[in-house]
Amino acid sequence: MLFYKKLVKNLQHYGFDHNPYGPCIANKMVAGIQITVSWHVDDLKVSHVNPEEIDHFLKWVQETYSSIAEVKSTHGKIHDCLGMKLDFIIDDQDTKDMKDYVTTMIESFPKDVLIKCKIASA
Repeated sequence: MLFYKKLVKNLQHYGFDHNPYGPCIANKMVAGIQITVSWHVDDLKVSHVNPEEIDHFLKWVQETYSSIAEVKSTHGKIHDCLGMKLDFIIDDQDTKDMKDYVTTMIESFPKDVLIKCKIASA
């Protein structure tokens, strides 16, 4: 909660407004176009039509938070985030896929528990 409050305060200081529909979304108008930041804990996703605006935002994030922890970023049309594969290859469409994450969960789940569950459900 402390980081959430710090992040919100910093975003507002940087000119963002909280989105009225979600507590983990903030928006700002840049060059007449909205830039949106959404987050879960300390994982941020930023979107804007101009990649240079995203780079400016990333620079601000690095300046603001690199003293706390390493700031990592990915660019491009496909991202792994919180166990999801976010795919933006097709314009005006985003696809979320968790197949790899679910497969990993099933494969790493203790086999003796799975056997007990099958017996209990029989």
